[in-house]
Amino acid sequence: MSLYPVTNARRQSKAKSKARLKVLIVEDERLIAENLKFIVEDHNYEVVALASTAEEAIRKAKQSKPDLILMDVRIQGELDGVQAASRIQQSLAKKPRVLFLSAHAKEQFPHIDSLDSDSFLYLVKPYTPEDLLAAMESILNS
Repeated sequence: MSLYPVTNARRQSKAKSKARLKVLIVEDERLIAENLKFIVEDHNYEVVALASTAEEAIRKAKQSKPDLILMDVRIQGELDGVQAASRIQQSLAKKPRVLFLSAHAKEQFPHIDSLDSDSFLYLVKPYTPEDLLAAMESILNS
C-alpha cells in the first residue's frame, strides 16, 4: 500500500458535506496505521485512536466509542482482531461497525462467523485507498 497524499483543500471541502464519524484504527504495523490515518482523515473521518494490540483496542474503544473500527485480523497480543472486535461489540451499547483488513483469506478465521454479519466487512490486502473508502462507506451505510 503506498502512502496517500493528504491535501488540506480536499479535507476542507469535504468537511462541509459530511458529519465526522469516529474511527478507531487497530494495526500493529505503525507505518500502515499512520497511512490509514492519513487516508481516513483526508476524507473527513475523525481518527479517535490508534491501537496495536487487542487489549489496547478494547480499552480505547470503550473510551472513544467509535462508529467504525478498521481492524487488522492478525495483531499483537493474546487475542486476534476477530476476538477483539467481538469483545468490543459486547461491551458497547452502540455496536461499532468493523472493517477487517487482512492479507489472509476470511476462511482462515472461522470464528468470524460468531459476529453479526451485518456489523462487519472483510477487505483483503493489498487494497487501494479507493477500495478502503468504498468498503468504509458500504459498512457504515448497511
